Amino acid sequence: MTPLTQYLQDTPAGTQCSSSLQSLFTQLEKFQLTVGELQMIANQRPNSVLQLLCILFDCERRFTEEEMAVSWVSTFSLFPIGDLVICLGNITNY
Repeated sequence: MTPLTQYLQDTPAGTQCSSSLQSLFTQLEKFQLTVGELQMIANQRPNSVLQLLCILFDCERRFTEEEMAVSWVSTFSLFPIGDLVICLGNITNY
C-alpha cells in the first residue's frame, strides 16, 4: 500500500466508492459548483452545515436557503455519516 493510499484510508474519503461519488456529483450538477468545491466535498465529507458553508465559496449570494438544504441532503444521503440526523428545519436556522 502506498503512503497516499494509507493516508486516504484514515480520512473520511477512505470509505467512499466511485459509484457513490458519481451519484453525488450527478445530484450536485444543478448547483454549478466549481471543481474545487466538488473535490473538497468529496474529500472532506463535511458533517455539519457550518463545514459545508466553509467549502462553498460565496454561497449566500449564489444559493437560496432551499438550494442549500437540497445540497446538504444530496451530500449526506450518499455517504455514511454515523448518527447525523438530517433536519431541513435546522439548516435554514444557520
